[in-house]
Amino acid sequence: MVRSLFYVVAYMGFSGCSESITRDHSVHKLDNDSTLLEKIASVWPKGTFEYQSERGVYTELWDYSDGHLRGSGCFVTDKDTLFSMKMRMHEERGRIKMYYDVMRQNGGKETEFTLSSHSDKRFVFENPFRDFPSLMSYELEGDSAMRVTEYGIKNGEEQKQVFRIRKKP
Repeated sequence: MVRSLFYVVAYMGFSGCSESITRDHSVHKLDNDSTLLEKIASVWPKGTFEYQSERGVYTELWDYSDGHLRGSGCFVTDKDTLFSMKMRMHEERGRIKMYYDVMRQNGGKETEFTLSSHSDKRFVFENPFRDFPSLMSYELEGDSAMRVTEYGIKNGEEQKQVFRIRKKP
């Protein structure tokens, strides 16, 4: 029950009352004959981004080629790489999908998220079958920063983590 309520509240928080957000998951041709993925790729920041914390540095790299947005990320302390992953966004069966391949997680298999809502600078991906994160939100701040928010159930409680990654000069 708590989990179901979380999804409803999280969805309401993401969708709000804005008319600019659409729940159309399908890839469709836009006025200038480009797909939604191409539109996303045109605004998605490319390059190397960083987030620094007391524990270490998270670095993320994004690029677009061959019809895919691809990213990689790693969290490094002064002694070790604690976390690394590969990401890719592409069209699959008429929907925008984001795949995460996280080191030593999910038996070496990618985890799939589906674009559930979007505006010009905000993209929300969901996987309701995961505990944490089950929702990933990317808010683009020009080409110099992204605010990444993870939502889900962790240790039986609702959790939210927010990271603002900035482009390296």
